[in-house]
Amino acid sequence: MIVIKTAKTLKEYKDFVNFPFSLYKGSKYWVPPISNEELNTMDKSKNPVFKNAEAEYFLAYKDNQIVGRIAAIVNWVEVKEQNKNKVRFGWYDVIDDIEVSRKLVQAVIDFGKKRELSFIEGPVGFSNMDKAGLLTHGYDELNTMITWYHNPYQKEHLKQLKMKKLAEWVEYRIQIWEEDKAPQKVKKFSELIMKRYNLKPLTFKSTKEVVPYLDEMFDLLNKTYNTLQTFVPIQQYQVDHYKEKYLNSAEWNQKIREANRAKSEAIRKENKRISDEYRAKNNAIKKENKAKSEALKKQRKAEGKKDKSNFVMPILLGLVAIITISFFLYEPAPVDKELEMFCEIYM
Repeated sequence: MIVIKTAKTLKEYKDFVNFPFSLYKGSKYWVPPISNEELNTMDKSKNPVFKNAEAEYFLAYKDNQIVGRIAAIVNWVEVKEQNKNKVRFGWYDVIDDIEVSRKLVQAVIDFGKKRELSFIEGPVGFSNMDKAGLLTHGYDELNTMITWYHNPYQKEHLKQLKMKKLAEWVEYRIQIWEEDKAPQKVKKFSELIMKRYNLKPLTFKSTKEVVPYLDEMFDLLNKTYNTLQTFVPIQQYQVDHYKEKYLNSAEWNQKIREANRAKSEAIRKENKRISDEYRAKNNAIKKENKAKSEALKKQRKAEGKKDKSNFVMPILLGLVAIITISFFLYEPAPVDKELEMFCEIYM
């Protein structure tokens, strides 16, 4: 039996966010989202889009196991200002069971009917600042963090539920070269475009330099994508939210990086000072030991010469006397090898 539940507790929200981790486990093409970012998107206290939007998050259970998820969304700017009487659905992930998909989509339809919405569209997010689209080709291509990945059967499920394709978007992989390494034809095309439209590149050295252009950038987004089927104008409170979210974060990260660089430089200097100190002490000790060693060698050499002159002669005289006595008292005996060597050394 398939049971559909609306996520209401923090645990259920986390289950909703984490379900794809089990569904796409082992896939080398699925790129996981940042879970905290997903939770923040769903949080009414953190996502300003809820000033003009509503959402419910549905989980499908089968034998007490989560087997699917879907979000039902209504953006009232889209409904009231653009006269698009539709309910959106997103975060659509499901096992290969058409009945699970059927019940999840029906939950979205019921959500829309309660708000007198007659048209359903998805997968999309709250606005164009969220992920959108159902993957229909390229399942063996790496998914990006700003797009949704799906299994091939999901498009078949939606077809069986009588849903039709409204638009088709194509993703391209574009290689971005450094200016000096770009092919000549790319450089010529770039120059042509810049001259024709009187363009010039802006180079920013800090986050503060970007700030004056932010409102214009979001305004350009609105103008660029206003013909898309799912387009909803980005509201000023959303612009302010993204400024706060990304620029303050960027400035803080920049400060952290600068502090870390300063700390690393201080540690490097301190390590160099300690190393230089150790090397200097070590060289001094080596020099001192060398001087002591040379002095000791000279002393031993001087003492060796003196001792040699003091005891060599008495030894020789004694040997002569022993040999003489031996000659008169005994028959001559073979000279001992050690004595022979000793005589050779000192005679």
